[in-house]
Amino acid sequence: MCLSVVLGIGAGAAGCSAQARPNTATSNTTTPSTTTPSTTTPGAGTPGAGTPGTKGKPCAVTRGSDRRSRPPSEVLRQSPDHGQWFGDGDLWVSLPDPAYRPERVPEGYGMKIGWWRLAEGRLKLSATRIDEDKGSATVDVPSGYAPTGLQPTGVLFSQAGCWRVTGSLGYTKVRFVVAVR
Repeated sequence: MCLSVVLGIGAGAAGCSAQARPNTATSNTTTPSTTTPSTTTPGAGTPGAGTPGTKGKPCAVTRGSDRRSRPPSEVLRQSPDHGQWFGDGDLWVSLPDPAYRPERVPEGYGMKIGWWRLAEGRLKLSATRIDEDKGSATVDVPSGYAPTGLQPTGVLFSQAGCWRVTGSLGYTKVRFVVAVR
């Protein structure tokens, strides 16, 4: 499944800043892959519905309307705007507004992303640039949160472009596409 920007629960409720600052104890650096195929996993984005990517190529940003199922009531209680939630099963992400622009920092572009876990387990996060071969991302999944519920995360994208963000919890994977510009 796929994701992007300003979070209804992430930034405000979790006290997150606008910058993604990786925690070296829990950060992972992900390098892009040119062979990452789209799957039938919800959140691959809607072709043709994108915002401009780099070099004029469209970036099929994931929207809440791309989801295959309605968010569970536990998720909707956190934010009644069910249009922003994208996910499946035990893992849901609060999609940002497609017009959101991540904060520009010296290392790249920082973005906070809010996830909602309905089952216990460690959230794993990765990001891959899908419009070109160059670029890397550093992800941060901070500790200290309850085993279920809100899990704020941060992603530091090295460059502008079209990126696929993947969150995994157990056997559930949620992928979404975000335009970083």
